[in-house]
Amino acid sequence: MNCRQAERRLLRRHDGRLSAAEEKRLDLHLLSCPKCREIENEYGLLFNTLARPGASGPRPLFWQRLEARIEESGRENGWAPVRRWCRRAVPAALAVTAALLAVLLVLSPGRRTELSPSEALLLRNDNPLTETRTLLEEKRVEDRNMMLIFASSGDFSWQR
Repeated sequence: MNCRQAERRLLRRHDGRLSAAEEKRLDLHLLSCPKCREIENEYGLLFNTLARPGASGPRPLFWQRLEARIEESGRENGWAPVRRWCRRAVPAALAVTAALLAVLLVLSPGRRTELSPSEALLLRNDNPLTETRTLLEEKRVEDRNMMLIFASSGDFSWQR
């Protein structure tokens, strides 16, 4: 017999509901277990105190108040079904919202940003002097001036 079974049998012994065989097994366990002996002494003290004459009993109208509370807890008020529905619906709605946001984040197209000419040169690892070299190597002054005008406008579609 383990301590848990012994404690249940201790309560039955004090209620007078223990058979002779179970009582012998309980006594054998109590001989070998000091913890259960201590519990048995505490139960004995408690039951002796309650059995004494003049021990306090339940307060007046205890049973009527208890029965009224049991009936009240058994009846549902008007908001109970709504509360039960909300306890299920709110977490479900939050889960659906989180799933939709995750899908939107995964499927949303990435923003493409236009790079400035200097960013494009750095990212493409181009040499900026290649464009200037063609400008400086131009023999005709008019062509060089035209190239300078177009280069300052930022439109690079004229390149050769």
